[in-house]
Amino acid sequence: MKTAVVVTLIASIPNLTVASLEFGQFGGCLKTQLEQPTIIGIIGRFMNQILGRANENREFHCHFDSTFCLDGEEWLNTDAVAREGLGPCTCDEDYNDNVFSHGCYDMATHTVVCSANANQCPHGSFDMGSRYNSDHSVDDGCGDGDSAYADPNRNTGKTDSCGKQCTCNFQYQSRDTTVIIGTTQYGMCFNNAASSYYCALKEEDCDSSSEVYYNPHSDTMSGTDCNCDDVRLGGCMDGTTFSHCAVAIDNCNAGQTYLAPLKLRETVPGVDCRLCRNTWDEDPSTAPSSSPVAAP
Repeated sequence: MKTAVVVTLIASIPNLTVASLEFGQFGGCLKTQLEQPTIIGIIGRFMNQILGRANENREFHCHFDSTFCLDGEEWLNTDAVAREGLGPCTCDEDYNDNVFSHGCYDMATHTVVCSANANQCPHGSFDMGSRYNSDHSVDDGCGDGDSAYADPNRNTGKTDSCGKQCTCNFQYQSRDTTVIIGTTQYGMCFNNAASSYYCALKEEDCDSSSEVYYNPHSDTMSGTDCNCDDVRLGGCMDGTTFSHCAVAIDNCNAGQTYLAPLKLRETVPGVDCRLCRNTWDEDPSTAPSSSPVAAP
């Protein structure tokens, strides 16, 4: 009963913010300790730089921040990714270059659900990691509206697939469904005193003194959509001047500071940072007419 009351309150919050939409920049983890002979690694990396095929280079994976990097890997921010000829790392309509999110196997429903990190997996689910099926070969044509599939390729020894990964903008799809853009769901920061909320990537984005984080797979989020274009981000600051939107300090440049979403909105009210740009069902040049957020 309490959950229904919360959902009713937050669903009726009007949009009180008119601001310029800005969007997140992403980095990734680069493997610095090669398991294959060095000359092969160098040639493979060189070819991927020329062809711009970041997702085919298994030494590099796009992620939200450096916490996803494994031993022997180095975090590269957006600028460093570009300098290395990798990426770009995105959260848009390009399936292959989308940032990897987390995979969770639901033991009760026997389905794969996605989340921003392992902490957001449904209770009792199996942690499938943040690079689930990253070894698959995914055709460049895979994207919104395509049928999901996974077939072993005897010629390459890899699995050819489409829709079988958890990414920033695309939810995992089973074999009898289609790939749908804007389906990955996120949580929210809820201010009980103000009866207001905004969609958030992770719990650390919430203000610990005034807000509570709700998991995207919790009962409280039932009936509430938090797609990537709804998710509020923080940003990087050059002193008192706004630089760019970012998921964490990892994507700020040297000498910059990072402000969490709520603090950024209070400090730079003319900027509205989002996880992604909605290019599939609205005019990307204008701000949404409504938004699940109230003034702080």
